[in-house]
Formats: sequence, C-alpha cells, structure tokens
Amino acid sequence: MKNTQQNQEHKENRKSGNEEVQNFRFMPSESERFCAWLTKLIGDESDRSFAKRAGISNSLLSAYKKGERTPGYANLRAIAEAGGVPFEHILFGGKDNYDALVQAQKDLAYLQQQIEELNKDAAPEMAGYVSIDHFLSIGGASRYAMLFKEDWIRTELGANPKDLELINVSGDSMEPTLKHGDIAMIDRSAPVLEREGIYAILMGNTLLVKRVQHLPGGILRIASDNPSYVPLDLRLDGPADASIDILGRVIWSGRRM
Repeated sequence: MKNTQQNQEHKENRKSGNEEVQNFRFMPSESERFCAWLTKLIGDESDRSFAKRAGISNSLLSAYKKGERTPGYANLRAIAEAGGVPFEHILFGGKDNYDALVQAQKDLAYLQQQIEELNKDAAPEMAGYVSIDHFLSIGGASRYAMLFKEDWIRTELGANPKDLELINVSGDSMEPTLKHGDIAMIDRSAPVLEREGIYAILMGNTLLVKRVQHLPGGILRIASDNPSYVPLDLRLDGPADASIDILGRVIWSGRRM
C-alpha cells in the first residue's frame, strides 16, 4: 500500500508534458538511447528509491543505466509504472505509434462491421447456392469459384457439393463429347471404376480427361472419344503403374457458346 502511494506521488510530481520521455521509442539494440531515457525518467530521484518502487535491485537498475544489461518485458513494465509512463507507449514505439495503432484497430473494426452488414444484405440472394472451386491444376491453388444450386447438385447429379471440383478440358481428344476449354465437374468421392464413364486422370504430371472402361480379361481401357486417338489398355492384374492416378468421375460439363 505504501509503495502504491509513493508511486502515485512521484507520478504527480513528474512533468507529464515531457514529450521526450513520453514518446521514447525503445529498441533493445539502442542501449545508449535507453540509458539516456532511463536517466531522464528517474530525474532527481535517487536510484535506490526508484529501484525500490519499481521492485528491482539497485544494482540491476544501475546496470540498466550503464547499458550493461537490457530489461526484459516484466522489468520494463515495472520501470514504466514506477516512472508514470504508460507501458503501451514504450512497447509500441512511443505515444504517437500507440495512438496510431489504436486508431487503426478502430478503423479495422468499423470495416469488418460494414462487411458483415453487406454480407447480411446479400445472404438472402445467395441462399440455396454452394460454391465449387475451379482449379487450374490438381493440387494447385484455386483459380476462382462458381455458384451452383445445392438442390440441383444433390438431386440431379446425386453428389455432395463438398466432394466436387472444377477443371478445364484441354485438347480435342474427347470431342465431340467435350471440347477444348470446357469446364468439367469432378466428383472426387465417386467409387473409381464402379461403372464406365468419363474420369479425370493424372498421368505423371499431366491432367487428362478420358473415358474409362472395364473389358473382359481384367483389362482397363483408357480411351478418347475422338477416334483419331489410340486407346490405352492396362492389365489390372499386372504390375501397378504408379504414374497413373484416377482422380474422380466427371459428372457435369459446361462450355462457352
């Protein structure tokens, strides 16, 4: 209780208008500036008295003033409190910096509030729609997203929106079914090769869209709808080909007119 009263008395007696003390920008590497600032903060008070009010030893305070030691977080807070200087001003590089940070936080909170209000206004129009990511490459960053009616995806396509991705068809190997530049929707959860269909396939680093079919004798045929391309037949009981990975079934496509 006595120390608290002493701290208050010293705070009242100090020159609160001392801008050099209030706006000190402390960096641990600037030991000389910190030593000068600490000396000004202590002023005419004895080191022993100031150290006692700050709760640190006189020898440690002396080491701080000489630049032999640098105060840690806890002791810096104690020194600031004993000297009547807001610790936040020191921590954030001075009163001006701290005030700017507080204002920036207020501005950010206001912007977030405005965004939330805009989202509330737009929510009724987006109700019932889901966003499907469109990828330039499998495993790459999403290019953008497209909106689809969730009921249509579930009832017409029989799919879960969370399992779907969009990719672009490249080349003419699947014409006339799919053309170059078409957007294909892939169901990544579809049981692979449960039935014949068009699938997205990764061969090495190349993403392909092909028709996949089971043939008698344990043969897996990977074919193009364009007759100009020769199909690839693989034996299911043969050595596994690690370079071929069937990613999912194509369940929808769209194109620009």
